[in-house]
Formats: sequence, structure tokens, C-alpha cells
Amino acid sequence: MVVLHYAGISENKSSGVSVIVPEIVNAQSRILTVGLYNYGQSTFALKDEVVYIDNKDNDDYHSFPAPFNKPELVVFHSPFGLKKSIRIAKMLYEEKIPYIIVPHGCFSKYALAKKKFKKWVAMNIVFRSMFNNAAAVQFLSVGEKEASVLQEKAIVVPNGIHMPHNIIRKKNESKINITYIGRKDVYHKGLDLLIEACGIIKDELKELNVEVEIYGPNKEEDTQSVKDLISKNNVGDVVFDYPAVYDAEKSEKFIKSDIIVLLSRFEGLPGVILEAWSFGCPTLLTPGTNMSDEAVENNCGWKTQGDVQEIANTILEICMNRKSIEEKAAQTRTYVEREYAWEIIAEKYKKSYEGVIEKYDSIK
Repeated sequence: MVVLHYAGISENKSSGVSVIVPEIVNAQSRILTVGLYNYGQSTFALKDEVVYIDNKDNDDYHSFPAPFNKPELVVFHSPFGLKKSIRIAKMLYEEKIPYIIVPHGCFSKYALAKKKFKKWVAMNIVFRSMFNNAAAVQFLSVGEKEASVLQEKAIVVPNGIHMPHNIIRKKNESKINITYIGRKDVYHKGLDLLIEACGIIKDELKELNVEVEIYGPNKEEDTQSVKDLISKNNVGDVVFDYPAVYDAEKSEKFIKSDIIVLLSRFEGLPGVILEAWSFGCPTLLTPGTNMSDEAVENNCGWKTQGDVQEIANTILEICMNRKSIEEKAAQTRTYVEREYAWEIIAEKYKKSYEGVIEKYDSIK
């Protein structure tokens, strides 16, 4: 099967699309014929089996090397950032070549509420025909699909994870480390909920020797919002704001952390959760992450609601029972390797793509 991907990949390591799309095409290249056209200017590692199409400003697939000048399936990633793809989608539709749209979280009702008018225009006018003519919309989780405004042509295929090897967790019997790693988007990621909850139980956290560390890019507006929340809630001695960590430094934070926390109001499928589990870190999650039930059902973490008092209560309950942290930590690596290793996810992609093509051929 010949699959062509269009994406806008930047050097921004905190961008989910920029991080995950190269991983997707690398994984698929084991069992599919895969090409990638990047609207961005970044460089990244690809397997030899992936054909990187370097046509500079010419994104017309007719000019691509064979067999990608006649792909069997085309995949558009995060279309709001790919306005040029509207023209490509129109050509594909006219030539009866099926294409899939992967929103990477941007079709959720919560995400569309941000800059509401601009996104309404995009959904209903600018991209309308592109969305209507798509063979499928691929979501990363059932939760993302159910929270989306477009569900009619849905398929669900999650992202995967590379398992780190020779992991030796660093235990500190006298302290509990709760860590957030991600963008400092206060509302989206629920950092306001986390910091306010810590304010309610500040004295108990100090008594239990619990520290909450927040790591993320120092975008001025977001960082100032985090600092203001820490100051307002008077938690500067238990909640600490740090710059982003990447690569080896990020791995070290996972190894040292007892719990990874993500209290998002909406997500697709957050890669940080799979990363945490791969390093043996249990997670504290809200339903908005789309993975809280999965964490509980597989003994990989805890679920809490998007309510400050409940979050505070849950954090205290966890920290007063260190044994439960260790029990869940022991389960995470086994579970994520069984369900989310890229080799397994690649097979799911192949099966889903075959289903999309078969259905499209039957009705075109």
C-alpha cells in the first residue's frame, strides 16, 4: 500500500505534531510504502524506508517521484495549519484518491471554543469541502472522537511509544515528587486546577514532603500565568516552575518522578502519558486526557475530576499511601509495551487504512 503523508513539522519539540508524525511514518515504513511531504523547514531523523519528498514549495503530488505521484491513500495531519492542503485535497477528490484527516485534538469542542469565531470560519467555510470529502477522520482515542464535532467517518488509531531500556528508577523514600511535563497552557492543561489544589493542601504537602514540579517551554505569557498562580495561591515552597526539558534531561525527570500529573480539560492522546508509563511512572489524570479510565483499569494510575477540591483530596490520598504508588509503577511498563509499542500500532494503522480504502472503493 502506498501512503503519502502531508504535515507541517517544525523544530518545536513541544509540538505534538512535530514530534509524533516522524514516529508515525517511521513505524509504518516497516509494512507500508510511505512518503512524507513536510510544509515546515525542520530536519529530523527518518528511516531509510521512508521517502522524504523535498520539492520545496511544490506540494503537488503529481510532481512527486513514483509511486507517490499516484498514492493509494493520503493523510493530512492537523489540517488547520495546512491551508495549502485544501487545493491538494480537491485534486485527490476529483481523481477519486481517498484521503484521511488527522486533527491531533483540534476538532474537539473545547479546542474549537478557543478563538471561536476564527475556528468557526475555518470549519464551516475555509475547510468545509475538504472535511466533507475526506474518506475518514482519524482520532487518537475514543474519547477524542466523542468530544469532536466531526464523528461520521471516524476511525481510531492511537500513537505509539518506543520503550526505553535498562531503566533504573531512582527512589527517594523521604520525598514524593509529582511532576508535570508539557506546554504551560494553563487552561488546556489544567495547571490552574493543579496549583489551586496544592494551595488547599499546602500544609499537608509540606508535612508529607511532597514537591510538585512544572516543566515546560518558557513562552512569556504562559510562564507568567503559572508564576502568578503560584504566587496567588502562596505555594512557592511546594510548587516549582522550571523551563522545558528534552531528550536525556527529560528522561531523567521521568526516572526521578514518583507520579506524572496531567489534568487537561481536553486532549487527543497525550504522548507524555505513554512516555511516563514507559519509564515506570504512574499517572494522575482527568477524564479530559482520554486516558484516565484506561490508567485505572490497568493499574497504571489514578483518575480525578476537573474539580479543585477533588484533585486536592486525590493527591493527598495518593501521597498518604506510598505503597500504592510503587504497586502501580510496577505495572506501567508491562502494560504500555503490550498495547502501545510502535510495532503493534503500525499493524493497527495498516488494518485501518485497508478498511478505509475498501469502503471508499465500494462507494466511489
